[in-house]
Amino acid sequence: MAGANALYRGSLASPYFRVREVRVSGTVHLSRSVVKARLRLRRTDNLLAADLETLRLRIESHPWVRSASLSRDLPDVLRVEVVERKPWAVWIPTGNRGRGARLIDAESVILAEGRAEAGGGGGWKGLPVLRGLDVSGAPKPLRAGRPLSGKTIETGLAAIRAYLAVWPPGRKGGVRLAAVDLSGHPGKERISMNLLGSRGRTVWVRLSPRDMEQGLRRFAFLLERRGGKPWPGKADLSMGSRVVVRSSARRPKRYKK
Repeated sequence: MAGANALYRGSLASPYFRVREVRVSGTVHLSRSVVKARLRLRRTDNLLAADLETLRLRIESHPWVRSASLSRDLPDVLRVEVVERKPWAVWIPTGNRGRGARLIDAESVILAEGRAEAGGGGGWKGLPVLRGLDVSGAPKPLRAGRPLSGKTIETGLAAIRAYLAVWPPGRKGGVRLAAVDLSGHPGKERISMNLLGSRGRTVWVRLSPRDMEQGLRRFAFLLERRGGKPWPGKADLSMGSRVVVRSSARRPKRYKK
């Protein structure tokens, strides 16, 4: 036993087990150099002596990292597997015209700050823009790594999920969600969504937060019925089975599924 302990202590000090390489996998938005820098390893650090739990927590403190796992590949390689958070939407604070915009994931965690397009719902890489959020109850300061909270952010994320349920990513001829406006919610209990289609077609739809997915399914059915006809400028999907559409040139039309 004494000999085994001595051998182990010798291994902890041996240059043979120094960390000479860190292999990072799973990164998309983060660079490998950023992950390695979080480890704060020195050239003389021993792989056997490294506290993997402490190193894992250092990596997971980055806003883009959901989870990380580390393992030793003896004699000198540290492996790091990263699971990143996925950007879901861009939040633009009310009245900021794109300044101070924040990128958030599906759990409302702030991933980054920067400038997003205030008009047209473009944002980072075509992600939907959330407007009119009440974040008064969110932890302060609102910086990367912290989640937004409150009724409006919950409704905004639910609206994105409802859209994805009706128009999944990659669906041919699908519709793109450009923006969700929650300025009247809570209170009026209505939200607005800006939907984009091919050839520059766009429509603002009005929804009930309690029936968003069914409302969007009714609207998808309406688009199928219209065939190649122009999209309406507005569509009210908040009144049960009725869909009220409006264009600039015609009176509102009512459709029933």
